[in-house]
Amino acid sequence: MELDFQTNLFISLIICLCTISQAIFGVGILLWGTPALMLLNYNFIETLGILLPVSLIVSCLQFAPNYSQIDFSFIVKFMKFSICGLIIGLLIVILIPLNLEVVAAFMLFITFLMRRDQASPRLKFLISKHDTLFMFFLGFSHGVSNLGGSLLVARLSLNKYSSDQYRATVAAAYSVFAASQLIILFSTIGKLTVSVNYILLATCFYLLTTKFFVKRIEPKLFHSFISAFILILALFLVLKSLI
Repeated sequence: MELDFQTNLFISLIICLCTISQAIFGVGILLWGTPALMLLNYNFIETLGILLPVSLIVSCLQFAPNYSQIDFSFIVKFMKFSICGLIIGLLIVILIPLNLEVVAAFMLFITFLMRRDQASPRLKFLISKHDTLFMFFLGFSHGVSNLGGSLLVARLSLNKYSSDQYRATVAAAYSVFAASQLIILFSTIGKLTVSVNYILLATCFYLLTTKFFVKRIEPKLFHSFISAFILILALFLVLKSLI
């Protein structure tokens, strides 16, 4: 896939910004990168080819230093129920043409609503009451949209983790997601364009961000910025699908 300088610049900027979010909150490369690349007219499979390898490497870098902090009981349950949903969702996308811009916009609207403080108590109650079904839907929604990160964060919010436990467990789950998606894509499509340059860029930017900037960024301010940006992306995707 030949890219001109301007397109490469845009994608590089997107990956850098998404990596900041990933370094701070454990999610961001897929949550921001997927709708952003779709707005640049990349189809869903091309978007996965760019973002999944980046997400996999950065997630591994996140949990590797705190491997002992991973909640393996959650990861086992996650693999049992969420990966089944992921496989079904991704195969549907591969085999059946869908308007994925609308799907992505819908998931972004859900993400925006979930980030509001008022939604938290009701959301936690519903998730805890229907945990197995929620875990399956988490995987399915990620398979059809690549935007299941918000649901993953919502599910992990039920557990009383330290910051290190939270980051390590989110990163481990994202690694499982990305590896599973790549295996499915290689098995069904047989060919996927992967950019080593974007992987190296994200790796360098992640290491620099965690070393010099993470502790200096005000989490509440960045949280508000992400919520606003998610809503804007969702609106643009809806408008783009209607044009």
